[in-house]
Amino acid sequence: MRRNGTIVLAFGWLCVLILIASAFAKSRPLDIQDAVGTLSLAFRAPIAVSPDGAWVAFTVEDDRKRESTSDARYLYYTRTGVYHEAVGCDIWLTNIKTGETRNLTEGKGTSWDPVWSPDEQYLAFYSDRSGVAHLWVWGRESDRVWQLSDAIVRPFFNFQVVRWSPDSRHVFLKVLPEKMSVEEAGDLELSGANEVEDSTKRDSHSTVSVYSSISVSKGGAVDRVSSVQSQPEAWANRYLADLAMIDVATGRVERIVTGVRALGYWISPNGKFLAYTSFKTVRPHTQQNIYALSVVGLPKGEARILVSDIEQDYGVSVSWAPDSKSLAYTTAGPLARGDCFVVPLANGEPRNLTRRAHPPFGHNHRAPLWDADGRNVYFISSESYERLGTGTVWKTSVSEGTLSEVATIPGCVLLEIVAPASGGRFWSPDGGVSLTVSARNEATKDVGFYRINITTGAVANLFEQAAFFEGGSIFTTDVTRDSQTIAFALEDASHPMDIWIAGPTFSNRKRLTTINPHLTSNSFSSSMLITWHSIDGQVLQGALLLPVDYQPGTRYPLVVNIYGGAYESRLLNRFGLSGSGVDNMQILATRGYAVLLPDTPLHQETPMQDILKTVMPGVDAAVSLGIADPDRLGVMGHSYGGYSTLALIAQTTRFRAAIDSAGVSDLVSDYGYMDKTGADSSVGWTETGQGRMGGTPWQYRARYIENSPVFYLDRVETPVLLVHGELDRSVPCQQAEEVFIGLRRLGKEVVYAKYAGEEHWPGTWSPANISDYWNRVIDWFDRHLQPSGAAK
Repeated sequence: MRRNGTIVLAFGWLCVLILIASAFAKSRPLDIQDAVGTLSLAFRAPIAVSPDGAWVAFTVEDDRKRESTSDARYLYYTRTGVYHEAVGCDIWLTNIKTGETRNLTEGKGTSWDPVWSPDEQYLAFYSDRSGVAHLWVWGRESDRVWQLSDAIVRPFFNFQVVRWSPDSRHVFLKVLPEKMSVEEAGDLELSGANEVEDSTKRDSHSTVSVYSSISVSKGGAVDRVSSVQSQPEAWANRYLADLAMIDVATGRVERIVTGVRALGYWISPNGKFLAYTSFKTVRPHTQQNIYALSVVGLPKGEARILVSDIEQDYGVSVSWAPDSKSLAYTTAGPLARGDCFVVPLANGEPRNLTRRAHPPFGHNHRAPLWDADGRNVYFISSESYERLGTGTVWKTSVSEGTLSEVATIPGCVLLEIVAPASGGRFWSPDGGVSLTVSARNEATKDVGFYRINITTGAVANLFEQAAFFEGGSIFTTDVTRDSQTIAFALEDASHPMDIWIAGPTFSNRKRLTTINPHLTSNSFSSSMLITWHSIDGQVLQGALLLPVDYQPGTRYPLVVNIYGGAYESRLLNRFGLSGSGVDNMQILATRGYAVLLPDTPLHQETPMQDILKTVMPGVDAAVSLGIADPDRLGVMGHSYGGYSTLALIAQTTRFRAAIDSAGVSDLVSDYGYMDKTGADSSVGWTETGQGRMGGTPWQYRARYIENSPVFYLDRVETPVLLVHGELDRSVPCQQAEEVFIGLRRLGKEVVYAKYAGEEHWPGTWSPANISDYWNRVIDWFDRHLQPSGAAK
């Protein structure tokens, strides 16, 4: 009996220990290193399903591999020629049948943007594993990787992927101009294209730099310009490259187009032409990019411009017709209606296919999609427009130019029409009878896929769940050649992103990968949607992330993570709300904080007042629900969110702690900011962009002052932590320093953390600085919002 009693006692203690360990695991704060080490699919890097449906390749980003920029020459490209968007990436491969996943590139340098050859035998990708960024290939049969040529690749954004010829014999891509080094390319942007030769410079040893508001031609003609943005911008040299063709068998490089600022490039379906967009200028005052659309015959034709001026954001909203005889494109921007045009190769005269009244069809990355026979082009309107009503798929007849609605899904925002990663055609598993769209239910923020019959307009809900599609799914979806399999990326508030696989009906969908096994033992908090009315009566919503050990009836400190002008409630089901890595709000939620991301629609001329009118009722809603403690409120924001943070604390004293990361504080001084090239990017930003002033400071002096928090620092009672990267070219450090000097002079509590060698967004910083940043954030909120001794 005694022995049995001992056993029972031991078993009892074992159960107690298990319960204690379980409780500890559930309440364990998310370690900063684990958060920074959360692997994610690289931003704007398309996933790639092999044409036969056997493999899916994707780019995985590890922020722990980042280093401080240190040198202004390498703000956008590293010393090895890798664009910063891709730093720290590897190519992963997953067998769709077995689920076996491997890191193909094994952490050797940075590797990104895998693209399958049409015959599925090769996987091309960029990599600096040899010391400089080149094009590499993995052979499926040999299971080995090799460098294809010595040409230094020059993709800027991650979506500038390799393009294969239809016969899989050649690849097309951007490479550095011949004989130009990475260092020389870095110097181009800093050369000061707006700097002028000055005849008054008498001493060759002088270090003077001279800029002028007049342009003098070689013939002596004088031209006055109101903004250097109407001149060739030095910053656009980051796009400068040659468009090249590389023979896969021999590695021979043929430079098709040289010295062009190319953004998008596409091989025609018949393989006989290369179309590309090239950056021309930024339209003064609207800050809208202008591109030229050109075409060149392969392999050695002469390039010719089809359309000389196209307003687009990134120059990639272009697609080939199935017969390779024409191209479709959409326009975007303040002065554009978001129309769709078709331009034939034969005569090069663009034709507007959307002349009747319609919502804007322009988009940052989305291109028009053709049906299989090229008779119709399909598209959806922009998300901001659809939020006002219902999601609609549109089509236009290419021959007749008649625009019509295909189908409407009430209460949903349509995110994308599903298409192959290569673009151009919509996915149709039933041979063209239907298309599929990804969508978000605006009432719940759940996402899913819908099937639409393009003839009858009948809509079928394939699935919908509490999840999130990164980037609207445009870069995180691909389909097989036979259209019977789709791969897509999915995440939710408590689980990081993974790749899923499904058939045409989605009934057999399953998670294919576990990219972050180290997080499976963590317990993450859930999110909820809350609703309120702004002071002006507008119905708004917010995504509220609950503390991980939330108990109803208990009030918690609340941190408002704000970004003025955005509808942040759409992020309800995103992992960590603001994203993984440096923006993961689970870092706070697992330390006992509730986090609110509010909708903050803004108007022209009154952004500062609108921020107060939209956010504070949302805070009151969280308090009225019994979740937020009204005496322990904090606020934080990055970039325009930093401006929003300052705008709030200049108008209310309810917040006990605030963190401004890289925010504008003074619209007047920011308006006059000039970078080293002489560019004045803040002029357009302030007048007609995010600044929302509607004109110059000389026209609206009072408006600029009324919307600049720096002029109201005497009203600030909230302790402020200022965070800024020293090399920030988006928002100069001066903006933080004005606040710091002002608050210090006024005797307010303020701390300024300035990070040497770092840029605008902490997500690009070194792991050491990210860790320091988050430790300061946690300490700041703990010190001001947590009861004494209760900080975690």
